[in-house]
Amino acid sequence: MSSPSIRFTYNWNNKLSGKAFTTIRLMDTKRFRVFETYEIWLRSGKEFKFLCYARIENIRHFKLHNLSDFMAWIDTGYSLQECTDIIMKMYKNKNINWSTQYLSFILLVKETKPKPVISGQYIPEKDSEIFLFMKQRIIEESI
Repeated sequence: MSSPSIRFTYNWNNKLSGKAFTTIRLMDTKRFRVFETYEIWLRSGKEFKFLCYARIENIRHFKLHNLSDFMAWIDTGYSLQECTDIIMKMYKNKNINWSTQYLSFILLVKETKPKPVISGQYIPEKDSEIFLFMKQRIIEESI
């Protein structure tokens, strides 16, 4: 079964290069859950490319007027005002009432897990249990 995914159109603050990173999203308690693992995809040109697996470690809900300098700088690399403008621009077509809408500040930690391929299957990592099992089966079948 495939993991749920989180897509990034831009690698703000080059945050996706570290072992842990944050994202600010519209609050969705059914979609974003602590300790659940997600496929992380990053846009490259016109398409999205798989980047890694990451597990949500923590979520803090807040309203846009409660966004702090700390959260803004860590998540986007921009000031509070610039980050607020970015968020409002990202969701400009959603007709959001920013005085009532909750956002989620989500902390994710990368996990080691086999990389998926387009068919929904995956290619096992070299030296993983599945890889070694498949390699052994191929050797046995060729004898």
